[in-house]
Amino acid sequence: MKKILFLIPLIGICSSLLAQAPQVTNVQAEQLNGTKDVAISFELTGKGESVHGEVWFKENDSMTIWTKVSSIFSEISPGDLQPANLIDFDPASGTTTTHASIHIGLAEVSPTTKNFIWKAGDDVPNINTADAKIRIIAFYPKMNEDGATEKPPADQVSGWNGEGDFGGSGSNPDSNGTAGTDTNGTNEGPDVYYLNPQQVGDATSYSTEAAGYYAFEAFYDEPAEHNGYVGTEVKQLIAVWDDAGIWRHDQVIGPWQLSSALFPTLDSVGVWISNNQLTSQGKVTYNDPNPGDGI
Repeated sequence: MKKILFLIPLIGICSSLLAQAPQVTNVQAEQLNGTKDVAISFELTGKGESVHGEVWFKENDSMTIWTKVSSIFSEISPGDLQPANLIDFDPASGTTTTHASIHIGLAEVSPTTKNFIWKAGDDVPNINTADAKIRIIAFYPKMNEDGATEKPPADQVSGWNGEGDFGGSGSNPDSNGTAGTDTNGTNEGPDVYYLNPQQVGDATSYSTEAAGYYAFEAFYDEPAEHNGYVGTEVKQLIAVWDDAGIWRHDQVIGPWQLSSALFPTLDSVGVWISNNQLTSQGKVTYNDPNPGDGI
């Protein structure tokens, strides 16, 4: 059996599903050898509907301004690239306008991998960096007042202005959008919570575990011969430790499978966290084995 690990911030997933917003996790970006193209992949979760999005870039972690990039392509088949951008066509003038926002595809209830190619040499031709950052913002289409038709592509934007970070100095994306970002060396995982022994016992049906810092994690245990992201969903509690301000997965103890009776769905995890008034202490940081060379 092959484990495909989804680095899911479960409370974020649950909140997103309840709020009917798409969720982006596990963003990866790597420059393709011999080119200025960047292969981008990420996990997308939602309510089974079509999703639009934006791709943002900054040269290094110290910069506070992000740039929205537009040369984004889907690879239909090996070597066959098709623009992923939303477009407007004016039949009167015969002109086509290409917008920076892209069509991402369906946001399934279970995490699904999305892959794109960014022609970085077209958008930022004179950049030479090994510490680039990529941010993905996903949102459901903005609808007209009739609720049945989409607004024009020019209106399909997240509402973020590219300044600072979400919750920081810049304006946030609107309520139907979420974002994920690669960290060029680490992946941000699930939220960390302090649990007392009673809470640990209730969550896992084990009564011998001590109080401490834990995170809720989900993955699919997939048949090795299967190429798709399907299989048995596993929900578990993992122990974490504080590595000089960075939360790390404790590989020595645990993990413990969550009680199936108490947590039949991902939504039930979020409800339990809310009912127990748990507060996130940060997020688990996972090492990225292939951060790439930047662009």
